Amino acid sequence: MTGGLDVLWRKNVGKFGKAFDIDTADNFAVIWDGTGNSSSDNPTYTYSTSADIDSLSSSSGSDTVAVTVIGLDSTYAQVTQTITLTGQTRVALTTSLIRVFRAYVDDAAVAAVGNIFCFVNGATTSGVPDTGADIRAIISIGYEQTLMAVYTIPLGKVGYLESFYANILSKVSAGSEVQLCVRATGKTFRVRSVIGANTAGSSHVRHHFGFPIELAAKTDIHVQADTSANNASVAGGFDIILEDA
Repeated sequence: MTGGLDVLWRKNVGKFGKAFDIDTADNFAVIWDGTGNSSSDNPTYTYSTSADIDSLSSSSGSDTVAVTVIGLDSTYAQVTQTITLTGQTRVALTTSLIRVFRAYVDDAAVAAVGNIFCFVNGATTSGVPDTGADIRAIISIGYEQTLMAVYTIPLGKVGYLESFYANILSKVSAGSEVQLCVRATGKTFRVRSVIGANTAGSSHVRHHFGFPIELAAKTDIHVQADTSANNASVAGGFDIILEDA
């Protein structure tokens, strides 16, 4: 640009999540609100292959709060939309999404009463999707936002993965192998780094990459963990610098 300065767009993205209850039979469970959720357990997490994420509902008929949903549309462009809940009755998103990686209650001094679900439209019972694999994000009671160590690089951006971390939260005696998994568009997930945490020693571990891992647009990233004992709760996340491609 002549006569001025090129300004590089840059944003720090911190993704964090919590797996509420991992059992040994789950093998490697993705760290998000759906792992161990009593009404919608889905430890593997399900990624959409089209923009079919189109619905919100609550498990409580009292919830009429506004919810902001952040995700990617059919082109993988980032979209932010705010939707008002109608209790246990499904309400449609303004823009259908192929990815959702954050949602939060966005109402003045009003907390949600029930669990809030962002999902692919299908059968529900009292506001809860009947099929756990239809759910893409959950706002669990008392947290007011999603807890999901899941992210996808938006269209037109490049990400630089700087670090990832995990810790065991529950009081059970357990050890956990925690994996950082990355999937380029059209490929399969690869384990890019592994750390271990246990309740007998270091229950919190963070790994910093000496040279950040470069991630192209449409790349999926998540953290997953196994456990040596039932009823373990594991938290984890990662930090990315996002720039214009």
